[in-house]
This record gives sequence, structure tokens and C-alpha cells, in this order.
Amino acid sequence: MILVIRTDFDHPDAWAEIRKTFDQLRHHSMAWRADLLGMSWERAENETADEVPVYFDHPEYDGFAPKMAVIKGTSRHKADCAFIADTHAITDPEHTLLACNALRPDLAPFRCTIERAVFVVANLKDPASDWDKFLDALKEGVYRGTSTPP
Repeated sequence: MILVIRTDFDHPDAWAEIRKTFDQLRHHSMAWRADLLGMSWERAENETADEVPVYFDHPEYDGFAPKMAVIKGTSRHKADCAFIADTHAITDPEHTLLACNALRPDLAPFRCTIERAVFVVANLKDPASDWDKFLDALKEGVYRGTSTPP
């Protein structure tokens, strides 16, 4: 599951764009599995279950600091990582979300493109993966992926 928490409520069109991008990425991932790997649509849907975005779009989160938003969000849904759609993410043309480690809130958050959010979530399930490797791979303060998984 990809937990996306909205903390800026002044830009509804940008929030809609963020949601649309997540939904399109999941659809493309399912279609790729179904078409190129010859899976049934149902199996492709099951294989992408970790890519399902859960949106917290409640005005009560307006202006929340990232740690508070993560604490509140993960009290409702178990997640290893939460992505904060704060004012920076909403107003940035790339919509770089703030990735926060929900299991270790003491670790530094980092900016992440929407396209790489799925990659971050998937890699955190790997015991060999390390949050610091994401931090080391930042380019201009944003995680955009690497040629080798963190």
C-alpha cells in the first residue's frame, strides 16, 4: 500500500493531479503485467496490491507537520512509508512528495517523485534495503531512482 497524506488544502487542482498520476501508474503497471507477461487482469491486480494508493484527504490534516501526519495516518493504516503531499509537493511542478519512514520516524525524510514512490515502498520490504541508501541517491534533493536498487 502507498499511503499518501494531504496536508495542503489550498490547491485542489494540484491534489487531483497527484491522485490521477498515482492511479495512472497503477493502471499502467497492471496493464504491463497483463499484456507483456500474459497474466490475467485479476492476477495482475493481485500482483500490484502493494501499489494501491490509500489517500488521506481529510481537512483535519491541513498544515500538519510531517511526523504528526505520519503518526495519525499510520494509526489507521499499517504502512512502512508514508508520502506527504505538503505545500511544497502540491505547488512543485514535479509534485515531489515527502517520503517519511513510518517504522523509523527518527530517520530523515526525503523528496521523491510520484513515479518512484512505488519503488521506495517495494524496496523497503527488502531486508537488504536501507533508508540511508535512498538519501545517498538524492539528486538535487529529490529521489529519482538509481541504476541499482538501494
